[in-house]
Amino acid sequence: MNWDGFRRFVLVSTLILPALLTAQLIPIREAIEDLDNDGKPDRRGQTVTVTGIVTAPDSIFDIRYTDIYIQDSSAGVNVFSFTFQNADLGDSVLVTGRVDLYRGKTEISNATITLLGTNRPLPEPRLLTCAQMNKEEYEGELVRISGVRIGAVFLQGNSNYVLEDSTGTTQVRIDAETEIPGFVCYPDTFTIIGIKSQYTSDTTQLLTGYQLLPRFRTDFSKDALSIPLRTIAETQRPGPDGVTPELLNTWVRVQGRITGPARIFTSGSSPSLYIQDQTQGINIYNCTSPAEQTRFL
Repeated sequence: MNWDGFRRFVLVSTLILPALLTAQLIPIREAIEDLDNDGKPDRRGQTVTVTGIVTAPDSIFDIRYTDIYIQDSSAGVNVFSFTFQNADLGDSVLVTGRVDLYRGKTEISNATITLLGTNRPLPEPRLLTCAQMNKEEYEGELVRISGVRIGAVFLQGNSNYVLEDSTGTTQVRIDAETEIPGFVCYPDTFTIIGIKSQYTSDTTQLLTGYQLLPRFRTDFSKDALSIPLRTIAETQRPGPDGVTPELLNTWVRVQGRITGPARIFTSGSSPSLYIQDQTQGINIYNCTSPAEQTRFL
């Protein structure tokens, strides 16, 4: 018997009825609305009760406290509590707490979470551009941006990176407690999904600091492993002129043993080394590697 599932069922059956009977439910959009557009929720300091589907579960952005996102048909919002409470992806939950503001981000704090159901369909991520990411609208929602490039190769935790599409740039934040650190980015355009959030370093500028929070590695439509693995001979095969490689200006992925280390062949600030597989050898120029592996090149 699945005892975890049984315990969650008991929790639902004993708590859901009294919680719903006493709650004065309002839509999330109403709970977080900012009609004067000053970056501060109009109900700040008030206690509200909302329901929604968990789009970012517990232990994704914080393993000590409750730091989740929920969404209904009207909007999404961050739910925070210093008391850890379980909330799985796709859970339907009832949340009661105080409307608050943290570094520009609207949240429901001191929250109490009641489970209403499990394995509910997630809302379809809202399609935004980088330009739209830099505005207050849709904060707290699950969103996606297509046709983006990222200004990094290896993603590290607790770091911000620049996303760019045809409309401009925005920030993506990689939380160290997600599974994402160590992810190797696709070098061309891709689609990314995450929570539209906010963290402003200047609390007098409440309409700044917008950032995308991916939750899982699967929030990236592609990674470097999406590039087919080729032999070095295939990568260097000349075209019709007998000199220019057929794959010139094409992203490729190869693997081999280091035969000429970077500490010998690097001149200037751009690392240069040689590798070889069972077919041929090749120069790898201006390469990037995780910081902890650089000493091995």
